[in-house]
Amino acid sequence: MSLDSSMSIAEPSMGLAERASQAFARMSVDADVRRGAVTDGINSAAVTNPAQLYEMQMAIANYTLDISLASTLARKAVSTVETLVKAQ
Repeated sequence: MSLDSSMSIAEPSMGLAERASQAFARMSVDADVRRGAVTDGINSAAVTNPAQLYEMQMAIANYTLDISLASTLARKAVSTVETLVKAQ
């Protein structure tokens, strides 16, 4: 879930909900690609080099952290909306 130049800047006319939806959609696609790459690496019998195994372990750790962050952000967003709705 790293920020890079390929991420488009949101249109000024876009609402907060649309921006959040697009951000979560990008994170979902990125997570699917990364999960597929890790799964392919794990299923490959050719990976026996300790350096490659370490890289795979780091990829899994980073993937887990990114998914945990996305989950926490989603939970906080829902909590914020619930609080705002209750306050009205």
